[in-house]
Amino acid sequence: MSSRLALGTRVAVACVASVFFMTSCQFGSRAAVTHAGQTYVMPATQAETLDLAKQILIGHCMRRHGFRFWVVPKRVEKTQRDFPYVIEDIDWAKLHGYGKDIQKKLENAEKRDPNQRYFSSLSAPRRAAALRSMNGPAPVGMSVRLPNGILVSHSKGGCDTESDEKLYGDAYAWFRASRITDSLAGLRIGQVTSDPQFDAAVQAWSRCMLRSGYHYRTPTQSRVAANGTKSLLPRDREIATAVAEATCATQSQLSSVAKRLDSKCRHKQELRYPRETSDRQRLARTALPRARAVITRG
Repeated sequence: MSSRLALGTRVAVACVASVFFMTSCQFGSRAAVTHAGQTYVMPATQAETLDLAKQILIGHCMRRHGFRFWVVPKRVEKTQRDFPYVIEDIDWAKLHGYGKDIQKKLENAEKRDPNQRYFSSLSAPRRAAALRSMNGPAPVGMSVRLPNGILVSHSKGGCDTESDEKLYGDAYAWFRASRITDSLAGLRIGQVTSDPQFDAAVQAWSRCMLRSGYHYRTPTQSRVAANGTKSLLPRDREIATAVAEATCATQSQLSSVAKRLDSKCRHKQELRYPRETSDRQRLARTALPRARAVITRG
């Protein structure tokens, strides 16, 4: 019952028993908790802690509704990197090209998702009931208009909202703050890439790539060539292209221009949406002790 594919939550899922029996221990320098024989290291970051606690709360709720639910810490590949404008790390490019190897690992983990397999095994009526239990009967009750003008709505009922209410103390406040702040990254990328300074740096990058034998006008074109479904580049050519992209990102100063413009746009967004930014930080901060207690109790 993948959160993304089936139930529409952000939960990353995997296997533990449906009834938790908790013990505490030490795992290196970090505390660990055990659910029915499976041990989890206490998350190191705020985001990981909140995510794991939410999964546990959702699991409790779904079981009350008569469904199984497995919990696992969100999977993040250590080598995973985000390059929204251009690949800029030459050493990373030499190892991973455009990251198709990392994406393959994540896709394989998704295929092994026990919640997805469980959801697929249910009859059509039971699948519909599971969706209602997770997301509520209809996406009404909580709405917010994003900075791009899109109106997003979510049910006030369901296990997803219930877990947010218990964790953050105000499900709607979290819904509003998180949806708006999550949408800002996409807007920021659009603002950066439409800036004349960025365009000039891309042209310099393209000339650098041409000198290296690559006919790409933008980093988007080189990325599509490597990852497109019609004609995937062989692994050696993928890596060579990615290394050239990263090398030219530095030589053309595209990387530094993109970082400077991104920082400038981020600052403007924080000034324009101070309430949402501060609300998200406050809600996450105050939820952290509750999240740790949830993880410890199980």
